[in-house]
Amino acid sequence: MVNVVPGAAGAVPGVVIAAPGVPRCRARHHEPMPLTFLLIARLPEGGAEAFDAYEDAVLPLLAEYGGRLERRVRSLDDGTEVHLVGFPGEQEFEAYRNDPRRAEHAHLLERSGAAVELLPVRDLTSRNPPSGR
Repeated sequence: MVNVVPGAAGAVPGVVIAAPGVPRCRARHHEPMPLTFLLIARLPEGGAEAFDAYEDAVLPLLAEYGGRLERRVRSLDDGTEVHLVGFPGEQEFEAYRNDPRRAEHAHLLERSGAAVELLPVRDLTSRNPPSGR
């Protein structure tokens, strides 16, 4: 079951997090568990410019929290953008989400009209290594 959490603490309006029980730590050592998220942004026609301005303002903040943008791609029609983002743990992710500088730029996200979904994901590459094509 997936819990959809609109308006969670530190959330930016328009962002929905689908979190089916994100692991908080490794059971044996109580170490923070690295988190990876897939962000899917659906951009209406004409929304890409405001969305880019928002991303230009908030993506540089990732590094302050140990976050990393592993991949950022956009469809050829500018209607969908996808990010693969990682954090060392939940504490760093929450600190990034609660950074007031993100809220200062939320008007740009709202103006873009983007519908954003954030999904916790896990890497399956080891199950099917890249073919090298």
